[in-house]
This record gives sequence, structure tokens and C-alpha cells, in this order.
Amino acid sequence: MNDGILGIENRTENWKTARIFAPLSKCQRARFVASLCPRTEVSATSVKMELFWKGVCDHVHESDTDKEFWSEYSDMFRGLRNCIKSSTFRLQLPNKWNYATDCCHKSKLLSNLKGTEIDIVFETPDHLFIGEAKSLSGFGRDGKLVLVHQLIRQYVAASLLMRVKKEKKKIIPFIVADNLDSVNRSEQVKFMKARGWLDKANIIDWDDVLNRVAGRKMHRCAQAAAS
Repeated sequence: MNDGILGIENRTENWKTARIFAPLSKCQRARFVASLCPRTEVSATSVKMELFWKGVCDHVHESDTDKEFWSEYSDMFRGLRNCIKSSTFRLQLPNKWNYATDCCHKSKLLSNLKGTEIDIVFETPDHLFIGEAKSLSGFGRDGKLVLVHQLIRQYVAASLLMRVKKEKKKIIPFIVADNLDSVNRSEQVKFMKARGWLDKANIIDWDDVLNRVAGRKMHRCAQAAAS
């Protein structure tokens, strides 16, 4: 019998994410992040986790750093628009302000950054793991935004927050999804992998999450290294 409300199964990504990740113990969290970054030792007490994280919004609420975000964006991602335009991937840029570094689009960019939510975030002393959960829907894209594409937007937001806070942590994106073939066909995913921002080994399914936190399955990179 279905145990959902009124016998209806909740199929939303947020519910699935919360149901699987929220109950993880400290040891399970450490196992999972270690699987995303092989050959890195992670102690259970050093791992922090948050779900549905709006790091830029929360940081700006506590400190007046709007100008810093714009300055760092203009420095770190000045060539991103041209990189996307010149790539072989079909990433649409319908408006002139998409990924623009013109000062006239400053408020629009800052609004994008503050509104950026990342489903699953783990922090260790040396890394920030940013995860996107997918079940039925595809990756978001909105030409009205400066940062058009969901995965790129999340990486940019996390990178800028690290720079503004003067942190040296390495950002490691990962994706948990039902249909890995569909995910790997995504133009956003292809672009992220081509830039070296996303490791193909960190695109996993929900069963793999359960295996990793239980320690039942070695990370594929670790398997290759051991053979």
C-alpha cells in the first residue's frame, strides 16, 4: 500500500532528496563525499551538510558584499559568454545580457546569484561539494537571467561565494538522477564536463547514493586505481 498522503506517491525531487540525504549519519556523509573525491581522507566530524542551500542570499543578508560579487564575477567569468558562444554545445543565449559583464546588468546578476539554490551541499575543510538532484524534470534554463543555465549558474554562484569569503576550497559538482543517459545527453552537462567543472564519475543514480553511504560500492575511479 502506498504510504503517501491520501495514498499518493510524492515524486518531487525535493522530497526524494530530503528523504535520502537528511537522515544520513556523520559517517555516512563522510563515506559519500569521499566517494566523490577519491584519494582524499575525510573525517566524519569534518563534514557539514545542508539541503536546498541559498548560500549567496544568506551571506549577503549578513554582510553588504554586493559590490564584491560583481567585481569578482567580472574578473573570474569575463570570458564565459564568448566561451559558450564559441563552443560546439547547443546552449542558447537569447539576450545580450546573458553572462554579460557590463555594469548596467549588475543588479540583474546579483538577483540571479541570490536566487540560486543548490539541492545538496557538503562542506569539508578542503572542498565544497554542490549537488543537483533530478528525477523527472530537466535542467533549468531561462534566457531572462544573466546566468541562463542552471548547472553553470550554480557553479558560478559557488565560485564567487568562495572568492568573496576568501576561501580556498575546491568546488566539486555532482548530479544525482534517475535517468543517467538523459543527464549525459544534456548540453549543460556536456559543457560542464568539457570545462573540467564536472567529473563524469560524479553523475550517479539514487541507488548508487545508497550504496556509497553504506560502503557497499567503491567509487569507479578508486576501482580503476586499485586494478
